[in-house]
Amino acid sequence: MAQPRPVRSVSPRLTASGSGPDVSIVANPNTLKVEAGSSSTTKLTVARLNGDVGDVFLHCSSHNPSLTCWLDTVTMVVDGEARNSTLYVAAGAGTNHGSYPIVGAVDVFTPNGEYITTYSVTILVVVTSPGIFGVSPLVFYSAIGAVAGAGASTTAGAFFFVRRRRVSKKM
Repeated sequence: MAQPRPVRSVSPRLTASGSGPDVSIVANPNTLKVEAGSSSTTKLTVARLNGDVGDVFLHCSSHNPSLTCWLDTVTMVVDGEARNSTLYVAAGAGTNHGSYPIVGAVDVFTPNGEYITTYSVTILVVVTSPGIFGVSPLVFYSAIGAVAGAGASTTAGAFFFVRRRRVSKKM
């Protein structure tokens, strides 16, 4: 039976230390602004701090079914240099605006392939509305209100002048 994997999570950066291998995982940026119906990216950097580390496996997850995440690199060797992977986040067209966490994680193994632990980083995804004609709904409806208000006052003024009659006095 498989042992459950311990998960340690700190936002926006986690550095784990102890007697075993030490790695860090960092997301840059750690907050993404995504319009509903589009996507955005962040860079995950994984680095070995000390100790022997074998392969590491990257993965991501979201508790919101309208958000999808994936990585361009899912396995890497973390030797003396930091390694990068791009994490992609897509918000479905019907995603409600709001803030949602996405977790990027790295499973760490010994050089012999034995699982050690999982380290994670939380990325905050802020979903916004796509807007109307490229502007925010607030700006759009404010402009419509201003045009409608100006049109109503012009119409009311024209109505006043149309209904006004000239009365002539007979002498």
